[in-house]
Amino acid sequence: MLVVSGIYLALFYRPVPAEAHLSVATIVEDAPWGATLRGIHSWTASIFVAGLALHVIRVFLYASYKRPREINWVVGVLLLAVGGIVLYTGTILKWDQEGFEALQHTVEATAPLGALGGWIESFLTGDDVLSRLSTVHFVLGPGLIVTLLILHFLLIRFHGASPLPWGSREQSDARHQQEGRVPYTTHLARLGAWLVALAGLVTLLAGLFPRALGPVAVEGIEVTKPPGTSCGCTPWRTPSD
Repeated sequence: MLVVSGIYLALFYRPVPAEAHLSVATIVEDAPWGATLRGIHSWTASIFVAGLALHVIRVFLYASYKRPREINWVVGVLLLAVGGIVLYTGTILKWDQEGFEALQHTVEATAPLGALGGWIESFLTGDDVLSRLSTVHFVLGPGLIVTLLILHFLLIRFHGASPLPWGSREQSDARHQQEGRVPYTTHLARLGAWLVALAGLVTLLAGLFPRALGPVAVEGIEVTKPPGTSCGCTPWRTPSD
């Protein structure tokens, strides 16, 4: 759902500060099914990242990260991190006041990070900042997510589902053996049923609660400055400008 709706939105998007907001407005107002597909994309992205966060919490509370599943725990945490980055870049790409300030906060927050902060600031500034962020959002982020998901499911297939943590050791082992006898197609059928339910929910949310587009970004309404700094530079300019 994210990929299909994202490809459609990318056909109309212009990753240039002077045109980005207008291109999103064109999607909402003029593109066929544009507002609905943008709502589906936005709601699905939020649910995806929230689901990742809840899953990581569940895995931690159930101690499913222990041997032999340590690598899969790392893969899951990386999935959450990459998902958060993709969601964050999507917020900026619409280039309304919210997206503008989100980028400005990040640029100013990098000041105490030394050389690393300087590299991040150089990546998040300049006339082509939206072009770079759109590459992260459209290509690098989704590519990493798909790769990590494939690895995640392969490791689950290899190790089996983690048994529930309560009960005696014998009961836990019995549940694990029983889980191992369940055909993998059964799990895929469950995932398919959840997909249908999610598609219906997201479509309903997109229709009832469309994601609004904020006003065109205005510089200077809100300025973030870390302690001890005085730079009020804008996201698409270097401090020397």
